[in-house]
Amino acid sequence: MLAVEVNQEMFVRCFVRMKSHMSKHISTTKYLMFDQASTELLKQLAILPSNSILTHLQKMVKMLFAVVLALVFENSFGCRLVAAKVGTCNTKLAYGIIRTEHFNCVKMGGAWNGHSGTHDWMYCHLDWCQISTTGTVASGKVWAVCEFDLQPQTTPTRITDFLRSYGIVPMVRSECDKLNGVYNGNPTNSDWTDCHLRWCQFEGSNKLEIDGIVTASVGQCSGPQVAYGTIRLISRECTQLGGLWKGHPGALDWMNCYLDWCVMINCEPSDEWQIIQICDNKGSSASSECAITYTVGTSTTHSSSSTSGGSVSVSVEQSVGVELMGIFSASTTVGITTGIDWSTNIGSSETFSTSVEKSVKVIVPPHKSIKMQQLIGYCGRYKVNTVHYRNVDI
Repeated sequence: MLAVEVNQEMFVRCFVRMKSHMSKHISTTKYLMFDQASTELLKQLAILPSNSILTHLQKMVKMLFAVVLALVFENSFGCRLVAAKVGTCNTKLAYGIIRTEHFNCVKMGGAWNGHSGTHDWMYCHLDWCQISTTGTVASGKVWAVCEFDLQPQTTPTRITDFLRSYGIVPMVRSECDKLNGVYNGNPTNSDWTDCHLRWCQFEGSNKLEIDGIVTASVGQCSGPQVAYGTIRLISRECTQLGGLWKGHPGALDWMNCYLDWCVMINCEPSDEWQIIQICDNKGSSASSECAITYTVGTSTTHSSSSTSGGSVSVSVEQSVGVELMGIFSASTTVGITTGIDWSTNIGSSETFSTSVEKSVKVIVPPHKSIKMQQLIGYCGRYKVNTVHYRNVDI
């Protein structure tokens, strides 16, 4: 019995020390989860009769093993993922399934079982690659869910654009709405449904090419988490990815793995003072009032699908604005020519939100002309109309 007591004391000390180390190296979400469970086990261990101690020590050994797994996988698997053709990942983390039509699975480089017609819906097997901080993601193309403004928003006709595909991710209807996905029937906001989403193609040779909604371990989005959905994975790989599941599957059982879906934007920000209106009062000996209308907020411009061509400007979803705000705030080059510090003086609550029109009136002195300029930011296909404007004499 003395040996058991000594081992118990040593184990508890080791366990507490491991928890302390864990708190410094993994995400707050994971630490709080382990802290709650382990604290309860320690309380029980302190009041147990001697004949039950070994049983609870076994439980704590399992908990300690989970702590070690969390520490080991935090950096290697607590990450973002994109789909790719089987066998092309630089670092493959999983082999998972989404539902697509056969021709879309072929387009994405997936694999399947059995024989399917061109437009039959099927389970498409894809590799899931880690988006590394350096190096290539895959030797070929990779696929991520297209951004909000590129989703169909209505029941789509069959997609023939080779640069896009179409697949299903099960998720709650309200989160499918966030992604501008579509679904069948009329589920309630809290119902799980098959969310039909467009998938966009990117170069796997450079992570900076990837610009869309990517998959991530639960709680590990580096940008805003916009949805929570499933892909089919082997249980063991879901565990390694930091996903969640229901029931008690075996290590090699296929199951629905619940993962986060996150905004990923890669672009180099720039800014300029852009003329929005010229107020001419040179021909008058009296002051005059000049009414100016301008836009504040963030939008994205993409090619129009209409036959007339051109482009369409669409206000961004809130989470995209949050991600862009971080990119502009962290940049060391934006603001050098305009003289504006984007990290402190940019009015982020309006600047990185849905675009709205505003108006202002300025007084132009007699025999003067002024040009009204607005501070505009650019990042890839995003345009950021800030709250800052100024008058410049002509």
